[in-house]
Amino acid sequence: MNTKTDLHRFDDQVAELDKMLQNQPPAPGGILLYGSSTMANWRADDMCYKQLAPLPITNTGFGGSTAEEGLYFYHRLVKPVKPSVIAYYEGANDLQNRYNAVEVLDMSHRFFEWCRQDFPGVRFVIVPIKLSPGLNISFLEGRRCNELFAEYARNYDDTSIVDVAPLLYDERGEHRTEIYVEDKLHHNQRGYEMLAEILKPELEKQYNR
Repeated sequence: MNTKTDLHRFDDQVAELDKMLQNQPPAPGGILLYGSSTMANWRADDMCYKQLAPLPITNTGFGGSTAEEGLYFYHRLVKPVKPSVIAYYEGANDLQNRYNAVEVLDMSHRFFEWCRQDFPGVRFVIVPIKLSPGLNISFLEGRRCNELFAEYARNYDDTSIVDVAPLLYDERGEHRTEIYVEDKLHHNQRGYEMLAEILKPELEKQYNR
C-alpha cells in the first residue's frame, strides 16, 4: 500500500510524547490509550487520567493520526510503555486521507500483531469510528470500517470493541449536540465523561483478567 499522508507531519507532537515517556516512564503492564485526536485531546487538563482513575493510564495519542502513522510511531509511542491493555482509536482520519476501510483494518491488524509479538497476552479494546456530525467522510465507508473492526473483534479472543452509539445518539436516535466543541467533531468535557463511562468498564474487565 502506498503512503497517502506525510508520516512526519506530527513529528513535533511525537517528540513531546517522547519527552513525556522519558520524564515519567510508566510502570509496565498498564493501560495505553493510543490513536488520533480523540485520544490526544483527552490529555487536556489530565481528563483521561481523572476520568479513568484509578486505572493505570498512559496516553500517547497524537493527531489527527491515521492507522499507518500509529504503526509508524509504534517503536516510540507504544513499545516503551509495555502495556497489557491498549484502547485503540484510528480510522476517521484515514478515510479523510483517501484510505479505505480495508486498508484501515490491514494497518490496524499489523499494529495488533506487532503488539502481540512484543507483549504476550496483551488485550485490545477497539473504539470504533465515532460518526460525529462534523466528520467529513462518507458515513457509508465509516460504517463499513466499523463493521470490519467488529468482525475482527469477533475473530480474535484478545480483542473487544465498545459500543459508542450511546455517546453519539440520544434516546430518539438523533445526534447529540452537547458533547462537542464548536466543530461538532471533537469532544468537550461532557463528551469525554460519557466516553469514559462507556470505555472504563471494558478497560477494567480486560485489565483485571
